[in-house]
Amino acid sequence: MIEGSCAQREIAEESKPPMEYAKQRCNRSAEIATYLPLVKKIAGRLRARLTANVHRNELIQAGMIGLNDALTRFEERTGSTFECYAARRIEGAMLDSLRSDDALSRQARSSVREIGAAVKRLEHRLGRAPRAKEVANELGWPWIDFMPAWSKPVLVANGRRMTSSRTPKIHRTMGACEKTKI
Repeated sequence: MIEGSCAQREIAEESKPPMEYAKQRCNRSAEIATYLPLVKKIAGRLRARLTANVHRNELIQAGMIGLNDALTRFEERTGSTFECYAARRIEGAMLDSLRSDDALSRQARSSVREIGAAVKRLEHRLGRAPRAKEVANELGWPWIDFMPAWSKPVLVANGRRMTSSRTPKIHRTMGACEKTKI
């Protein structure tokens, strides 16, 4: 465990003499450097589950915020190790960052995932791109509920989040959907 408990850090920074404040900042920098490999490891694991538009450095940046928060809030008397506590905080900060950057709500994201899975099933079964009506029927959704979700500018590939410039376009006759570049 790194020297300097959180209880010591709870002392207000304004009340510290300048030299002591400088030591604390130096200790914090050393603590951050010690746990940077943990942040990078978590970012790499999370990045593997995401698409190419999410950069590892963005995850690391968000993870550093989580690490800093963990260093500030960790209490040894809780019985868990700092590494376990920090890992949860780091991954949570990364996920919060991803959610805040996402243009869609969780519910809309879930709908897009369901539609993507239904399209894949139908393509496999039919051997062609399914019509919008076929996808709505596969999901058991009323057309009025299906159309707003179908027109979202987000595609899902292999269960991963993927913002794309290629969105489904439905012909006026509601024929087969084709993916066209916008």
